[in-house]
Amino acid sequence: MTAISIDLESLLPELKHLHLDRVEIKSHLINLELVSTNPIVLCPLCGNKTRQVHSHYTRRVEDLPWNAISVLLTLKLRRFFCINPSCKRKIFVERLAPTIAVYARRTGRLWQKLTELAFELGGQAGASVSDRLGMGLRPSSLLRSIRRSPLPQEGLIKMVGIDDWAIRKGQAYGTIVIDLERHRPVALLPDRTKETVVSWLEKHPEIALISRDRASAYSQAAALAAPQAVQVADKFHLLQNLAEMLQRVFEGNSKALGTVALRIAELEREDIGATSVAIPPLSNDENVKLETVGNHTEVEKEFASTAPVENQPTSISQRQLNFEQVKELHQQGYSQRAIATHLGLHRKTVKRYTQAEQLPKRDPERVAVLSSVTPYLRYLTERWQSGFYNKRQLWLEIREQGYTGTVFSVYRAMAKFPAPESNGLESSDRLPKLRLRLRPLSARRATWLLLHEDKKLKPADLLVRQVLLQLHPQALAVQELAQRCKVLLREHLVKELDEWLLLAKESHIGEFERFAASLERDYEAVKAGVALEISNERPAYCTSCA
Repeated sequence: MTAISIDLESLLPELKHLHLDRVEIKSHLINLELVSTNPIVLCPLCGNKTRQVHSHYTRRVEDLPWNAISVLLTLKLRRFFCINPSCKRKIFVERLAPTIAVYARRTGRLWQKLTELAFELGGQAGASVSDRLGMGLRPSSLLRSIRRSPLPQEGLIKMVGIDDWAIRKGQAYGTIVIDLERHRPVALLPDRTKETVVSWLEKHPEIALISRDRASAYSQAAALAAPQAVQVADKFHLLQNLAEMLQRVFEGNSKALGTVALRIAELEREDIGATSVAIPPLSNDENVKLETVGNHTEVEKEFASTAPVENQPTSISQRQLNFEQVKELHQQGYSQRAIATHLGLHRKTVKRYTQAEQLPKRDPERVAVLSSVTPYLRYLTERWQSGFYNKRQLWLEIREQGYTGTVFSVYRAMAKFPAPESNGLESSDRLPKLRLRLRPLSARRATWLLLHEDKKLKPADLLVRQVLLQLHPQALAVQELAQRCKVLLREHLVKELDEWLLLAKESHIGEFERFAASLERDYEAVKAGVALEISNERPAYCTSCA
């Protein structure tokens, strides 16, 4: 216990009529015991003065730390009788507002600092910093301080952007309203229904422009509650709708996408110059860069003159591709460890490939020694050769013989057995199953390739797109329509909108026809979105805020 003299007014200027009784200093805590000395207090309900004390009680409140040491205020306060007979509050406790709110466990200035910290750093990072400053709080407490902060005054709003936001992604969504002139959100609505948006818009009849998502709930709400406002279809959502439509086009023809990766692998096999596509550069750890074989322009010229895919040589297996890539990288000076990491192979496999002149043949009878199926392989082989191909039934049969493993282990062990239609040919005599190391072209990546300009694509991506345009039956028409739509949106070509809608409807591509029909249903908003610079991505410039 240490008795020292402290100027209370300099520490807590808002707290009056409090007397410092004693100070207790510990290594991690400073405890200030304060006693109330105010002789007359006011009833918080009726405002009458009283000095009749009912009882005493102790209240503990945290305050700003001193030199990263936590400070605790131990307040010895009183309860009073209200002398007003008509007042509903008979007994009350003396108030310390505005410094300490009712039921608060922290002073107002501490809450203010914590709220500022939460807004700047968020929950987890803010909690870590507050702990080092002596204000240790959990992330949830900091986030709660953000939620308790009052929203800024809306004032008059002339231009708003309306979009949805994820309260919990994939489960619950709300609506966010942004003031496009002041560049800040003004409302967070609990859901994205028409009724909720109508209720908010009716409170703001001064709104003259609404930039919105193309959801029907928002368009209907704007038409009902703000008929005076100009509706603008947000450009970001228009481009997003275009990309989603393109993705559906390719998802409907996944077979053509599958042939793209195969064709590029065959180009690599023929050494035309697609090595940079099939073998991306290694990391810089080896201080060596792969040399791209050939020139991309020459690749396109040679590719344009090649025969269709069905006339090309027989496809190669994954093992053959891996073997050739291992040999090529080894000749370029890469270590076995780097090659194994780059190709996703075991180092023993890489070592075996580098020492072999040709791809080592697999033993069709080779099965892992530790496999639980090994003791039963002879029986399974005999049953398979006799013409019985039901693997699950074979699993049940060896279970009766003592096998305790799962049916999946049996499936894996029998994966190399000759297929029923092979008439007993060994697996080495059958065509290998195609498994390319090159990632198959997805509908999403195909969309990305067609929407991007040439100057924004790498040579490898340009080659993939060139293959896609030749192998996909609708790719050329899809690319032309998509690029024209993107250009008219970005360059505000309003006069070309009607022409593009007509081309899309006459394209005989179902997805484009439906997309054009949806744009025509929202024609005025789409036209305004093409003509104006305003969108949710690019808020309007406000001269009064400059």
